[in-house]
Amino acid sequence: MTEDFASVPAPAPQPEPVAGPEPAPRPEPAAREPVRAPRPGRAWITYAILLANLLLYASAELGGDAWRAWIHGRLSQSRPEVWRGEHWRLLTALFVHPLAAHFALNMLLHVVLGRIIELFLGWWRFLALYLGSGLGGALVFQAVSTGEEGVGASGAIYGVMAAHLLLATSWRPPGAIVPGRRFWLWMLSIVAVDQVFARLIEASVPGIAVGVSAHFGGLVAGTFLGYLLVPGRAPERARVVRRKVAAGSALAVLAAAAGAYGCFFTLHDPLWRAVKEGKALEVAVRERVLDRALERWRALRVQDESIRRGIGYKVYEHLVSAGRPEDGARVLDEIARSAERELEAARKKGPVSPVLLNEVAWYLALLGRDLELALQCSRAALDAMRAERAVPLWRWLPGGQAGAREEAILLNTRGWVRFRRGEMKEALEDLAEACRLDSSGQYYAYLAFAHDRLGHDGEARAAAAKARAAGGLSPLEERMVEEVEG
Repeated sequence: MTEDFASVPAPAPQPEPVAGPEPAPRPEPAAREPVRAPRPGRAWITYAILLANLLLYASAELGGDAWRAWIHGRLSQSRPEVWRGEHWRLLTALFVHPLAAHFALNMLLHVVLGRIIELFLGWWRFLALYLGSGLGGALVFQAVSTGEEGVGASGAIYGVMAAHLLLATSWRPPGAIVPGRRFWLWMLSIVAVDQVFARLIEASVPGIAVGVSAHFGGLVAGTFLGYLLVPGRAPERARVVRRKVAAGSALAVLAAAAGAYGCFFTLHDPLWRAVKEGKALEVAVRERVLDRALERWRALRVQDESIRRGIGYKVYEHLVSAGRPEDGARVLDEIARSAERELEAARKKGPVSPVLLNEVAWYLALLGRDLELALQCSRAALDAMRAERAVPLWRWLPGGQAGAREEAILLNTRGWVRFRRGEMKEALEDLAEACRLDSSGQYYAYLAFAHDRLGHDGEARAAAAKARAAGGLSPLEERMVEEVEG
């Protein structure tokens, strides 16, 4: 039997499926907006600052003692000189580095941190951040530090570091800067580590003090300036502007307060009082009113007797140079007895500082009395100073020879003590060695005077000529050189 396939009914057509609406895509999580430099380029200002520091450091090292002394004497942040009105030092000190290790570390951090921030901010914003942070650190140092002199770019570098922290921890997708908990924890950690690091350095390198006040001032200024200078793209422009105006006003108030207090109104500071009295003394001497200068000095009362002795020694020099040796001798005897009393008290407490030992030896040598005690103090000062300088290795690196100038002071004192004791050969050796270590005019003046009193006319005139060429002579040293030349 055959099957009729034609009689089998065809299957009914199936309706095509109707496509429904597609499900809505799942929203992607908002990604953190990457921090990128606004434009490609090179960090020219970063490298220009590096070059300026390098040229100044190299010229100080290669230009001789007189040129190095001029750079450090005229460009470093000397608190007394800033009080006198030399306010340019607040910025020029950023480019002065006396030690090789200090210079190398600062410049390494400057290049590593600075080129990134400059590429993000642009050259003029980075320059404002760098100089503003350095100025902030200098003002805080001027206001609260107990040190007399500050150098180095650390304040500016800490400000750049604060800007780095703002970008790394506080950047928000709209382009705004919102310092939060992470930022403040990092800031507190940096301040704590800085304190520990400073104490370790000061313990291992006698005579060196780390300017933690300048570091803190740079951090604060860098935080404000970073907030103000980072370009934002937040939609709420009015609110951002108001916040930045408030931050800028706060920074201006802080800077004005630190500047006024540190540069003009620190009347509580013994060093400031000494500067004030020193200016009055200079006016009195310039007007040839030495009796007024002597009266002001006798009425001076300060907590630190070494300050009073320093001013008294200036009075002594001016009195002697003006032809009043008897009055000068009385002043010198008074300050010598003050130094001896302090020496006796210091010996009961422990080791005596080389500065005080040298001070006693110098005054006694000028008076010509207790020369055995003077020689003992001078030798002890040299031994203590050389023992301190023998510990840290980086003192022997290029630029780490600051101890040579200090040794010259002590050798000049010992040479003068030996001269007054009649030990002429040893005296000339010490005075000549002091000139070799530091070619300042004062050391050549004493060497010239010693040669002259021994009848060495050629050596005396040669040393006097070098003293004239180096300059920087006090009134007493000026008179000594005039006697040799005459």
